[in-house]
Amino acid sequence: PMPLCDSESIHQLIYVSSASWLLSDAELIQLLQEARHTNESLGVTGMLVYCDGTFIQVLEGERSVVEQLFHRIENDPRHHRCVVLMRQDHIGRAFDGWSMGFRASSRSEVDSLTGYVDFFGDRPVPERGAAAYTLLESFRRQNDVDFRLAYST
Repeated sequence: PMPLCDSESIHQLIYVSSASWLLSDAELIQLLQEARHTNESLGVTGMLVYCDGTFIQVLEGERSVVEQLFHRIENDPRHHRCVVLMRQDHIGRAFDGWSMGFRASSRSEVDSLTGYVDFFGDRPVPERGAAAYTLLESFRRQNDVDFRLAYST
């Protein structure tokens, strides 16, 4: 097999965090606008799910850029209890074309996709990371056409 070229290797980071307070719709919109602007300028793609005060997000791009961006998120006053669930490198982007997909979700919808998972709980991190990836990927697939149309401007 061909060696993995740096230009093909994408770093993916999935984390979960608690909102420091329950964000209003206006605050969520502001957070998304900031994220999309920042991510587009950095070449970062991903998806953010917000459910009952919990953020689950995947960021993907060049390793140092993704890690610096995550460090900024850890220090953002809107987040606390940031826990990395997965870091991996692979070829190609899973969220290509998405500067930041977003989905506000209900607990029942999350549970129906992943089975009940306490993302801050006692299960091993790889298991929680796999459940988070399943959730994010599922929302990407369900909403791909809608988001691409809505946010391609």
